[in-house]
This record gives sequence, structure tokens and C-alpha cells, in this order.
Amino acid sequence: MIEEMDNILTTTGIEHQMIAQYLESSERSSPGECSEQRYKALRLALRYSILLGITDLSYRELSQRVADSSIFQ
Repeated sequence: MIEEMDNILTTTGIEHQMIAQYLESSERSSPGECSEQRYKALRLALRYSILLGITDLSYRELSQRVADSSIFQ
């Protein structure tokens, strides 16, 4: 499931679009340069949110499941 979600998010470009829109709107309220670290954190937050919504697992259970996934490293 994680690999399938990764494929959909990356090949469609939807992940980048969503993060870029968020960063653009947040730049208006707090101007500054977007760091690579912030982009990665937003990327993981988006992916966790999607997985939490479709799996109905708790955050802790999901964290345990994705710990072995190279996609989330």
C-alpha cells in the first residue's frame, strides 16, 4: 500500500503541487526561504495524513508499520 501511494503521489505530481501551494500560502504570513528540511517534513506529514485516513490505524500503529519502509526514511 505504501509503495502504491508513493507511486501515485510522485508520478502525478500532486504531492509537489500540494506542498508548493502550502509553502506559497505560508510564505505570505511568514516570509523566508523554504529549506529542504521543511519541504521533507511537509512531505512526510502529507503522506502520514493520507495513510492515517485510509488505514484507520492510530498514529503509533502506523509509525510502527512504516518504520521498515525505505520510502519514509
